[in-house]
Amino acid sequence: MASLLVGVDGGGTKARAAVARTAAAVLARAEGGAANASTYSTAKVVRSVCEAIDGALAQCSASRGDLRGVVAGLAGAADPAVRAAIAGALREALGIDGVSVETDARVALAGAHATDPDAAGVLLIAGTGSIAYGRNGAGSEARAGGLGWILGDEGSGFWIARRGLAAAGRAWDGRGPATQICDLLEARGVRDASALVAFTHSSGILPSGVAAHFPIVLEAARSGDAVALDILREAAEQLARLAELVVRKLTLPMREEISVTITGGVFGSAGALLVEPLLAVFGRLAMRARVAPPAVSPEEGALRLAERRS
Repeated sequence: MASLLVGVDGGGTKARAAVARTAAAVLARAEGGAANASTYSTAKVVRSVCEAIDGALAQCSASRGDLRGVVAGLAGAADPAVRAAIAGALREALGIDGVSVETDARVALAGAHATDPDAAGVLLIAGTGSIAYGRNGAGSEARAGGLGWILGDEGSGFWIARRGLAAAGRAWDGRGPATQICDLLEARGVRDASALVAFTHSSGILPSGVAAHFPIVLEAARSGDAVALDILREAAEQLARLAELVVRKLTLPMREEISVTITGGVFGSAGALLVEPLLAVFGRLAMRARVAPPAVSPEEGALRLAERRS
């Protein structure tokens, strides 16, 4: 009898899958390729998700025939028609009916509160992309941001990396202040603005390729570089404003403590360099925010939703 549940969190860089019989006890985890539904084709997203699922199943000596329910939360899947198309393709690929697709924000919010995946609060994601998503006590949901790398993704790894590389180009041109980002790029063989163009294009003009240079900006900020620190402060400003928009859309009381869960690779890597200015912006906005990491990972949040629906 099919007994296994799978939760998936898919973003612009990778897809992560967790397999369990009950959401509280994960048996195995694995990763697959990039799975942003707005950047990649349905076929590519399905391959990445299946790669992660198959890897996790292999770790517990199981197969697709052992699955009873799958929930995949995907970046770039805000359009219901896109979610339906991917869900249909996944059902066909996995050979089961119990498959549903959500946004990455929805499964991450479900993971924010381990005991109650429907609890009120705001989720702030800063990974390759960025979005704020929340729900109130009445069950209404709202989002801000999440427009993708062409139209938005303020405060994301892509956004920070692009601004850092642009600052280096301006410094070499003499149009902007000197920055240690240039020194760090020179250590990687990039010595002028012309070489910077080739370097930036070498990883592909996709958000994940540009976001891969985020660690350069972070390294400069850690060494006290004023330009890099300004970029992180502006990222915190942008992310805090997204959270504030969600709070206002949900009419959550600004003067009462609001749970703000932060997640994504940017927060995980930058730590206090991003969280401290984020808290400062919340204070300036007179928003009482209790900022904390999620209780469990987004893929485990997807598992909790899968358990409820199976």
